[in-house]
Amino acid sequence: ILTMRNLLALLSLFISIHVYGQKEVKIYYNSQWEITSPDSIYSYVRVASVGTLTGNFVGTVKDYGTSGILIMTGGYLDSREEGLFTYYYENGKIERVGNYSNGLRKGIWKYYYPDGKPLQEVGFGADEEYKINYMYDSARNKILDNGTGTWYSIYEEYEVPGKVILSGGF
Repeated sequence: ILTMRNLLALLSLFISIHVYGQKEVKIYYNSQWEITSPDSIYSYVRVASVGTLTGNFVGTVKDYGTSGILIMTGGYLDSREEGLFTYYYENGKIERVGNYSNGLRKGIWKYYYPDGKPLQEVGFGADEEYKINYMYDSARNKILDNGTGTWYSIYEEYEVPGKVILSGGF
């Protein structure tokens, strides 16, 4: 028979396991997202809980730039991305937002320009197969609609001087 005293003892045990099974940490990363020391030059700080037995991320994770501005928030389950992730520009506006399931992007992801205007919407399916639903250029012209049109991406690649521009037809 489960008495109130036994129930409280059992509940106390579960709470203790939860509290002592995780530890909040700050992890410092350089510009290439390699772990570094807080005493060295770092570009990002991750505030997260890690499992004390596994060392894996557990629950909410937040990444900050060196200025202290939030650049990402999301969640982990069994050391894999899980649930809603939101990435931010330095100005605080959303860069992209969408869901992960078992470490893979799933469903609709929305991407934005730094001023908050829509850039593109991408639908992710199994194994991150995707379809670009729409895309706008910087002049706010729709250049891709329902998976058809012109697509481009501009980004910086580690160890490549300048910016990389990818473009093509869909």
